[in-house]
Amino acid sequence: ALAGPAQVLVTSGGVSAGDRDLLGSAVLAEFGTVLFDRVHMKPGKPLTLTACPRPAMGGGPAPHPLLVVSVPGNPVSAVVTFSLLVVPLLERLGGAR
Repeated sequence: ALAGPAQVLVTSGGVSAGDRDLLGSAVLAEFGTVLFDRVHMKPGKPLTLTACPRPAMGGGPAPHPLLVVSVPGNPVSAVVTFSLLVVPLLERLGGAR
């Protein structure tokens, strides 16, 4: 994903505090900077946003980082956080005001 043209990677599940949640902020921190790993809302508390740097290609400047948005695995929480937070992010990145 880091070498591709995508600006955002959205994942679902694995970011809470359970023993099966393998995509926690510690793992994401290995690839980039965790900007936040919780939001103060229910449903949707374990939402994580990570900025992963990309390597510069051909001696040019480094491109914008890949944003990894990890929504909760609970279906209701995933839909709520995607609708309220991820869609506006994607719209802004796409040029909407």
